[in-house]
Amino acid sequence: MKIQGVTLSLGSLENSYPHTHKGIEFLLIIKGSVVINIDDVDYNIKEDDIVLIHHQQIHYIKQVTNNVALLVKVSNDFLNDNWTDYSSTSFLPCNSALENQEDSHYFELKRLIIRLMLCYWQKNEGYALEFQSLLFQLFFQTKQHFTIKCTNQTSKPLKEKENDLSVVLNYINDNFTETITLPEVSSLLYMTPQYFSKYFKEKTGISFLNYLMKLRLEHAVEELLSTDNSIIKISLNNGFANTKSFRKVFLDTYQTSPGEYRKKHQKTIVEPDDAINPFNIEDNDKQDLLRYIRQHQLINEQSEWIG
Repeated sequence: MKIQGVTLSLGSLENSYPHTHKGIEFLLIIKGSVVINIDDVDYNIKEDDIVLIHHQQIHYIKQVTNNVALLVKVSNDFLNDNWTDYSSTSFLPCNSALENQEDSHYFELKRLIIRLMLCYWQKNEGYALEFQSLLFQLFFQTKQHFTIKCTNQTSKPLKEKENDLSVVLNYINDNFTETITLPEVSSLLYMTPQYFSKYFKEKTGISFLNYLMKLRLEHAVEELLSTDNSIIKISLNNGFANTKSFRKVFLDTYQTSPGEYRKKHQKTIVEPDDAINPFNIEDNDKQDLLRYIRQHQLINEQSEWIG
């Protein structure tokens, strides 16, 4: 099954720093609550709320409470290849915390996201075709109820805005595997390095260098748990100058070595023929998902995906 550019994840959300995505992200809260800041506005998202975060929206998790969340991320490359006129589409607010929770449009989005998860993990005969069908149904529902077609007079949502932090965050996301310097990034907003450093910290709450390090570490941890690549390769793949610098940052953050962390947290190695990003699910999260499905009656059939 080859679906490059689609990521599924289920687990607890943690506080994060402002960032953007090259694509769209559906966030469904299965348990607990989080406060998420989207474009400088805080939203209290609780169990059974769903939010769509679209391309270039600056967002971060600000506060968490014993939560479990289901995420579906789809890259711009996949959307451009499979969603007609995506590049000229503007997204309307899609946040059930702001509207009637009983809205049938939100219910259908949640139902499709749950079915995507169950389809992927049950892997019944023909699941690849079913998964793609569900994904396109999700696109269709989103297009029908939460988008408008851009005209020549409306802003083009996929064009980067000048003098906007999103320009910098997108550049860092695209180039974190390479050497990135402060003068190089500050020039994107026509600022001096000194002024940019102050501006960046005011906007994100963290220094530019620490932000870059944390981003590299986040991607390195994902590669550490989802592949059998060597520590050396992981270091270089994610922008670290050498293994020594990677190990130091890792130890300072997790109080253990990359090798020990992998032994403790890695349960399966990514299947080479399956390009949906893999992830490990804790048993408690599985149980919370099943409880949520039954409580909110999102699917009719009995789920048997947990043995």
